[in-house]
Amino acid sequence: MSGQVAVVARERLSPARQRKARMLQELKELLAGNKYFLVADIHGLPTSVVKGTRSLLREKGGHLKVVKNKVFLIALKESGRYIEEVEKVLQGQNAVIFTNDNPFSVVLLLEKQKIAREARAGDIATSE
Repeated sequence: MSGQVAVVARERLSPARQRKARMLQELKELLAGNKYFLVADIHGLPTSVVKGTRSLLREKGGHLKVVKNKVFLIALKESGRYIEEVEKVLQGQNAVIFTNDNPFSVVLLLEKQKIAREARAGDIATSE
């Protein structure tokens, strides 16, 4: 009897694990359906900018997903697209852009969307 109870307890996932399992499945589907993926650091970006970028990319046929780094690494490994260098880049808050378009045109599109703003406490200078 106790063996059956243990099996039932293992099948019930916490809400956080259920969310991660759904995210993993969605990421694997996006990796399978798109030729390219780009990792973007979104640390310090306001939500409005992320939402605007997401809708802009959607118009161009791309997808932007804010990811949990470990879940994305698992999705890469399970889909056969794991690259060691990606693991080095996945630090902090990241979003992944999935697209079938030329990745350089996506980067150019994002570069055009850049907006200069005043520095805030805790910001790290990207240029001098």
